[in-house]
Amino acid sequence: MRSKWAVIGTCAAVVLVFAFTQFVHGGYVGVIESGKALKVLGRGVHFRPPWTKVAFYPVMSREVAIGSAFEGSRGKCKFDLSLYLSVSPDSVAPLHRAYHGRYVERAITPLVEDFLLRRGTGSGGWDPESEKVAKDLAACVNTALNPAGVFIHSAEIRSFEVETDLEGTIR
Repeated sequence: MRSKWAVIGTCAAVVLVFAFTQFVHGGYVGVIESGKALKVLGRGVHFRPPWTKVAFYPVMSREVAIGSAFEGSRGKCKFDLSLYLSVSPDSVAPLHRAYHGRYVERAITPLVEDFLLRRGTGSGGWDPESEKVAKDLAACVNTALNPAGVFIHSAEIRSFEVETDLEGTIR
């Protein structure tokens, strides 16, 4: 009977350890938001309440895959790409306050959509034209995001489709 309780106690302890810890991998920092206070977590194991959510930011160049399908008054835009980006460690807290961990969806994706729509109607995949578009895209996004501490090191476009001449379809 004693060994049964020992096994149950050990299992409960293991569950509690996993519930109350968070591991942050090298090349990332984590951010826990509690009220107005932010706690930035460096590499390693950290204790945290299990009900808190941790947002991760790459402080070394890491791949972030982005896909989007957008349709608005300016046209239709659909793309699938990878950005190799990093965030300056000093910029993590202000970036988190502004976007609460969703800077890719709220800051980067709209910039990519805007860039592709300004280029005009077109499509592409893995070809030399897409490589040129990817370099121009990285430069454009860097211009907008470098002041916020986000750096795009390179971009790879898997596919994109843009249709800006929608006058015949919008009534």
